[in-house]
Amino acid sequence: MMMDFPRDLFSVNKNSIAYIFKLIVDQRQGFKPTTRAVLKELVNIELRDIPFDGSITERYNLIKTTTDELIEKYIKEGKLEVIDKENTSTPGGGDEPVTPPDPEEPGETVTEVTTEEDLKQAILNEDKEIKLADNIIVATGNLDLGKVKHFNGNGKTITFNSVGQNLVSTNSGTTIENITVENTVADENWSSTYGVQCYNGTYTLKNVTIKGGNAGILVNSANVTLEGTIDVSGNKFGGIEVSKSSNPVLPDSVLNINGATIINTTEEYGKPTIWTDGEGATVNGVESMFSNPNIKENQVQYYLKEENSEEPAMEVTDVSGIQQAVEKGFTNIKLANNISVDDYRLDITGIKHFNGNGKTITFSIPGQNLVSTTNGTTIENVTIENTNDNQEWNSTYGIQCYNGNYIIKNCKVNGCNGGILINSSNVVFEGTIDVSGNTFGGIEVSKSNNEGMRNSTLNINGASLINTTEEYGKPTIWTDGEGQVVIGADSMFTNSEIKEDQVQYYLREENSII
Repeated sequence: MMMDFPRDLFSVNKNSIAYIFKLIVDQRQGFKPTTRAVLKELVNIELRDIPFDGSITERYNLIKTTTDELIEKYIKEGKLEVIDKENTSTPGGGDEPVTPPDPEEPGETVTEVTTEEDLKQAILNEDKEIKLADNIIVATGNLDLGKVKHFNGNGKTITFNSVGQNLVSTNSGTTIENITVENTVADENWSSTYGVQCYNGTYTLKNVTIKGGNAGILVNSANVTLEGTIDVSGNKFGGIEVSKSSNPVLPDSVLNINGATIINTTEEYGKPTIWTDGEGATVNGVESMFSNPNIKENQVQYYLKEENSEEPAMEVTDVSGIQQAVEKGFTNIKLANNISVDDYRLDITGIKHFNGNGKTITFSIPGQNLVSTTNGTTIENVTIENTNDNQEWNSTYGIQCYNGNYIIKNCKVNGCNGGILINSSNVVFEGTIDVSGNTFGGIEVSKSNNEGMRNSTLNINGASLINTTEEYGKPTIWTDGEGQVVIGADSMFTNSEIKEDQVQYYLREENSII
């Protein structure tokens, strides 16, 4: 069986094999379409080592002869079937030569695979489009997709029984879609096991589910766009890592999630849905997610649910529980019951969120009772009470915030000289702040005597202040010394003449004057 190839087909060396592929595969030259995979093998494997030197005529004759011989051999071996043995010269059946196709890359057929062996062979054959026809188990090792451009899982599952980067694509422009990638062996120990890794290129992941790994997806010096539904539930450390390769010549990483629906039913604090690791990593489309840059050094973690972005509160029942929480590095604690403190001071430095949970802490010794020196701390929903007779000034404050930025929300302080001391700090009040029942007044705003300390600012905008024991000389707020600022006190009544270097703020005008 001979084919008549137009001689001008081989006028450009580098396109010769591509032209033959177009001629005998795309135009099917008398063969059933099911034989295309064999013809592709013929062109890409059998003919790739043919030397392209000599004249055009010599090259033409060499390729034509070799192709004819291989086709005859494949027919005898049953690899090719002829539709019509009497008509194999041209697609139209006449003697007119076939018009060669345009010199461009040949169209690729979809290779369907049902087994691990089929899949690996398709990758070795440099097939560009692969479609799973059945679930596949990769018994050992991992899988590099090589030159595959379109990997369609067809709703099937590919299962890996090894740790590491399981399904890897390094071919820029690849799309991976409609697939579940599952790992059966990764555990709570970090082994860099990712279901899908996209490396150094531009990629699209569409309608994929990845589970069982340390993490679902690794975007590694790549630009990846997520489309459709992306489910990263069930991975031990989180969903998607976006990071730059340690190779300094490789580009930054970008993850685009605009328009995608992301699912992570196992998201929890410290196990985010997305995280960036180090510099050179960007996530677009996370405006509706909740970020926390303070959980792990050099990471920004993104969560679908706000409650997961905050450390779960450790419940404590006594002073020793609070001290143990601080020692163990917990930053979020919640009181489970009322607490009595047999000391002048309870230092909660290290705690970022102190939730009194509506409970009361009672002190019986004068001093700075509940003290925080941790920048960024929130103290809320707690009553601080001192039972000592504090009629004489002994510098007893229920809450002291020192040298940082703080939020105090829904708190009540009584029985002290002053309820709250804002000492070289910026403090914002929220909710209801009740400073009734303190012997000298409610809130002092002052600068520490220690060298290098800053002035203080209190912001009461939006808060509701209560002080039922306010009277002349016992203000609700007072600043001590120059440079201290109270924001939001426009509706209060001030008097700077009562005590030297103080500006006193009153809720009721009659209390601000004699």
